[in-house]
Amino acid sequence: MCLAALAWAYPAAAGDVFRGFASCAGRYSAEVEHAWLMQDPAAEQHEERRAAFLSMLEALDPVRTGPEALNHRVAAKAAHAGLLGQAAFAPDPVHRTVARRLAQSHQAACAGLLLGG
Repeated sequence: MCLAALAWAYPAAAGDVFRGFASCAGRYSAEVEHAWLMQDPAAEQHEERRAAFLSMLEALDPVRTGPEALNHRVAAKAAHAGLLGQAAFAPDPVHRTVARRLAQSHQAACAGLLLGG
């Protein structure tokens, strides 16, 4: 909620915050699907975080939570799913490591936006 208040105080940054929340919701959607695929018990935590970002999007700007947010969410989900796929299945171990670290970096950045994240 603090970020939402910041966005209203500084309208120029509101678009960046909105896109960031939408991207994080998309990244967590990819994390949920990947966790299901890999039978990772973290799927529930990823679902909760995705729900938190969707709630923040709605609170930040209910009017734009339609096509604009969906566009950012889908693009981020596709990109993050690609990274997770490379991290799990790339034939080159170096490539897997780089993809895993990049995916973890994006996930950590999103988690850092959540209270207790």
